[in-house]
Amino acid sequence: MSIKIPDFKLDYVFAIEGHEELGNSANKPVIVTAINKETGVRSDYVVKLNASERMHVEARMLEILGAFIAIELKIPVVVPAVIEIGQDFCATLIGKTYFQKAGESLGYNVGSEYRSALSILANNIPLTESQEKIAQHIFAFDLLIENVDRNNDKPNMLTDGHTLIVLDHELGFGFMRVLPFLRNQKPWELGEAELQWITKHCLYNRLKGKVSELDSFCEKLVTLDAEFWDRAKSLIPPEWIVDDLFNGIKKHIEAMIINRDEFKKNVKHLLA
Repeated sequence: MSIKIPDFKLDYVFAIEGHEELGNSANKPVIVTAINKETGVRSDYVVKLNASERMHVEARMLEILGAFIAIELKIPVVVPAVIEIGQDFCATLIGKTYFQKAGESLGYNVGSEYRSALSILANNIPLTESQEKIAQHIFAFDLLIENVDRNNDKPNMLTDGHTLIVLDHELGFGFMRVLPFLRNQKPWELGEAELQWITKHCLYNRLKGKVSELDSFCEKLVTLDAEFWDRAKSLIPPEWIVDDLFNGIKKHIEAMIINRDEFKKNVKHLLA
């Protein structure tokens, strides 16, 4: 899959029925049944309501952009969606714990497909051989986008026992939350500031000595080209685009791609 192919679409759906609120996340996402505006297909989604903790406009953009980068790099990811919350839907939620929050989240909210058959990856279970392979790609991906939120406390990965599927990227791109003059000017070198969170990554210890997939990962980075960025920007709801943030991320990743051989060498050294 690639977001650059003409038939790739970001699904727009409208919520019609609210279900469980998931309490294992700071923003307490909600499972909803929704109808695809284009196809009419009814499916279940997880929505991060706009009035939830952390779900400001920038977070919505980062959530989808992180998923798009994962898609382009062939990393399994929950498929993102834009979920419309309306007054009629909110009227059905009287008595539910998230009734008020939903009422304060009218309009477009960020969400994703609900993968009910999958479970959260447990930290105490060894990875299978197939999981180890995709885990190398996920680890390198998180270093690329500086995703400090996939750690031992919150793996933010689902599994069916064979593969790994990533989710939750609203706290990715951590380099953009650092003042420009304090940022690592050569992020592919993985400085001390980066190592403080990298060593807490939930895959770090499990991937020690596992580097066979890093060549393949770095080869795929060139797919994050100008066409990708133009397409990503065109797919994300315009009201969620924060130009300075989007352009800063693009510039950072372009520098990482130019220096991908150094990046690969340093990740391999880190996992040696």
